[in-house]
Amino acid sequence: MNLTHENYFSPEALAHYMSQSQFKQFDDCEAKAYAIFNGEIDDDKECFIEGRYFEAIICGRRDAFEREYTDLLISSRGATKGEPKANFRAVIESASAFMRQPAFQDILARCEQQVILTGTIAGVPFKTKIDFFDRATLSEWDSKCMKDFKRIYNEHEQHYEAWYFGRGYHYQAAIERELIKQNFGKVGQCGLIASTKEPEPDVEWLVFDNDVLDNALEIVKAYAPKFNAIKHGIELPERCEVCDYCKRTKRLAEPRIIMEYE
Repeated sequence: MNLTHENYFSPEALAHYMSQSQFKQFDDCEAKAYAIFNGEIDDDKECFIEGRYFEAIICGRRDAFEREYTDLLISSRGATKGEPKANFRAVIESASAFMRQPAFQDILARCEQQVILTGTIAGVPFKTKIDFFDRATLSEWDSKCMKDFKRIYNEHEQHYEAWYFGRGYHYQAAIERELIKQNFGKVGQCGLIASTKEPEPDVEWLVFDNDVLDNALEIVKAYAPKFNAIKHGIELPERCEVCDYCKRTKRLAEPRIIMEYE
């Protein structure tokens, strides 16, 4: 399948290719990811739009984006009628803080935007759309607009971890690094350029160490075939029993026996 910007998010592309976002969804909860893939439930559309709005602002496409998504972005009633809704005002402030960083402006100036790459990992077709790709150094940078940079609680492992691990961005960088290698023979730095939606936005510029990405890629290789088999109905998805989807669809068949103090 020949991927373009027009068909990148099409049902055909989502079925044929595994993406980093799809991998992260299955890694979080196979049952919820399968429900999203089959259209049983919707992914977080407003969060997705916030991310695209952030990208549009920092890439100089704000006016066109606002014309396309006026109904979602602009308040239609109350004291804020005609102004961006509160969550999108936070995105605007985050983008302003981002653009005040000379280092980020330099990255945007020398990089190509939204570069599509495809490849195969552990026999599974993968696709990616790199936010900012520097062909001179073969480095890639993903822009992030985060709620904050606080540590995130991992329900499965029951511990707190850094936000970039908690959101699975090391998997994203590992997948993108591998696809760059497959397409260009070598790769430069892989990292994140990010700002927050706090009242006073914070900023971060991060590069993943190769050992971190090597370990992440091994996990991708180990699980991608299983996730792909679930997508195509060959294997049944497992439930995590901690996400909102699993709570909403839980059906109790028998009581749990308490044998000792927990």
